[in-house]
Amino acid sequence: MSSDQGKFTRGWWLSDRCPLPVDKLNTRPRPDKTPVVLVATGCFSPVTNAHIQLFEAARAEAADSHFQIMGCYISPCSDACGRWPHLESARHRIEMCARAIEERNADIMVDKWEARRREGRERVCSPLVDVLTRIDKEINVVRGGFVNTAGATVRAHIMLLLGADLAISVDNPAVWKPEDVRMAMGHFGAFIVDRPERCDIEDVLAKLQDYVDNMCIVPSLGPDVRSRTLRQQLWNDVEDIPEIPESVAKYIKQNRLYQPEKPY
Repeated sequence: MSSDQGKFTRGWWLSDRCPLPVDKLNTRPRPDKTPVVLVATGCFSPVTNAHIQLFEAARAEAADSHFQIMGCYISPCSDACGRWPHLESARHRIEMCARAIEERNADIMVDKWEARRREGRERVCSPLVDVLTRIDKEINVVRGGFVNTAGATVRAHIMLLLGADLAISVDNPAVWKPEDVRMAMGHFGAFIVDRPERCDIEDVLAKLQDYVDNMCIVPSLGPDVRSRTLRQQLWNDVEDIPEIPESVAKYIKQNRLYQPEKPY
């Protein structure tokens, strides 16, 4: 473990309470590929079809690269992340993610650890690097990595799946700490989804030029729909919102989520 990794250990090891799901891991990587486990973090309030499609697009892009995706995780943030006033409770967001994955029959797993993490009795808003470090330890230390088709044991490369609009903010200390950039982009790596309506991917690459060998660019999925717009539609009781999975829309209605008295 590097000196950078060592500082992310205080109070976060709760594998007995929130074990990492592994039922959808592909366990036999090819010897000519770098095995990758993709992780998407965020509020997922609510989860959308685009969130699921991002993983599908990443898999398609990886097929033509030296990466091989062995598993995919969605990690909803904690209720303690108060900078997002539109958060529904973690239990609802976890359930919505599970329903969206089931509806699309996607090879994605929901990791509940970040949403449920506590220090003492208090819920904790986890730094991104804590989430990646914990999954790295579960996959590569607890499970011992993977055995490829040639019979060799290999470590998985834990990589972040994120939009270019977040990646371009790496030089903004209010969003990213410099040490977090080094760990997230350098030690781990990232699949970055092009968001042409929000930023120029060339500008992103210019800021991350030191890490280009540890990145994969995923083409845009098409017209960009902001979660804020969807929450506003829910607030206004719009019946048919195609960007939200049907099972999730039904759950939202049944549980009276995103009501007018709540900020969107």
